Amino acid sequence: MNLILFFTLSILSYYLYKSKEIYSLSFLYTLFWLFNIAFSEIFFRDYHFSTSLYVLIILSSFSIFMGELIGVKKVKNDTQTKFSKKTLLLLTYLSVAIGFVFPIESLIINGISIETLLSFQNLLEVNNTMAVARYTNDLNTSVISQIALVFVYLAPLLAGFTNAQFKARKLLVISLLPSLMVLLTQNTKFVFICAIFLLVISRFSYFLVFKGRFPKFKLKHIVGALVGMLVFYFLVIFSFIARIGKLDEQVLEEVNYKVAFYFAHLPTFDDWLVNYLDKDIHFHEYGVKTFFGIANTLGIAERKAGIFDDNYYFYSNGREFHSNVYTVFRYHIEDFGFWGTFVFVFILGFIFGLLKSKMYRFSLLAVVVFSCLFFYVFNSYVSSIWAYMSFILVFILFYLSLFISKKRRYV
Repeated sequence: MNLILFFTLSILSYYLYKSKEIYSLSFLYTLFWLFNIAFSEIFFRDYHFSTSLYVLIILSSFSIFMGELIGVKKVKNDTQTKFSKKTLLLLTYLSVAIGFVFPIESLIINGISIETLLSFQNLLEVNNTMAVARYTNDLNTSVISQIALVFVYLAPLLAGFTNAQFKARKLLVISLLPSLMVLLTQNTKFVFICAIFLLVISRFSYFLVFKGRFPKFKLKHIVGALVGMLVFYFLVIFSFIARIGKLDEQVLEEVNYKVAFYFAHLPTFDDWLVNYLDKDIHFHEYGVKTFFGIANTLGIAERKAGIFDDNYYFYSNGREFHSNVYTVFRYHIEDFGFWGTFVFVFILGFIFGLLKSKMYRFSLLAVVVFSCLFFYVFNSYVSSIWAYMSFILVFILFYLSLFISKKRRYV
């Protein structure tokens, strides 16, 4: 049965690929979850995923597609908005500078001197110390570092948009430096991954709004993506060297084991989903989990680090895996229920389609909302982006940055 459902999802993905300029959000959403389930089946070959998981992914893909289908109208793209390259570059470099405050200030308030980073051995020790402090909830934070984190994410968001318009390729690398420093000093891969996602999605949004299409992928782009994956793989190796202090065959085996953890979210969520559907009574929170960042700020609910503290343990390929990452679906289901989840993603698709029909009038808003929803898709394997106030603030500042950089209004 699962095989039939997988092919159904593949067919839907192919159809949306042929119409990706029209149904852009549902195409990325469906393709993203198709790859997720495919790689999970590969990494966990002896784990039997429930039919409920496949049904959820297919129905949510179909729901977001229907929302986009109803909301979108084919209109002529007559967007005339122009941006100042100088202003965009200035704002990006400023974001990079402020972004560096986050890792530097984090080290200082945790009693680590910047001079210790000049030695590779000391860097490994700092990486391990900060990682242990984070896992044991002993990592000190401040308002300054929390504000600076927003700019760690804003820099690649602006860089991707600027590069798409003005071919500023060096800016792409520069914009990732703060998140790379976070990775090297704190062993926090999530920040670096999000920075890459934000760089990519702002480029997507620019082409969609101002060119009416997705960016074309050439051989050099594919090679670049493969190189990027290798770089990330070596960074994962580095993080293990930082913890263990050596590099041998055992470390490489552990790295491959760790890479498989990046797909442990689906078995984890699958088990939670089966248990949820077996219950007769469900209590819903009506948006608190999905929009935890806003709920926490308004004092409606208090957000804990990681949000979910229950770990799921399972065995696959003779190894034990555990995770407390339950994908964005758990957020939606706990808020709106199983069937309400499809209504929620339908609304997201409808908003995307409706704004796509009016993007020639609201080009700045379209770029920001498209980027936000694309990022929602790319981050959905972990959580809801609206569960974190830093992500919400990033897109507010992104809009303000584009508004400041705009040369003149469209006519």
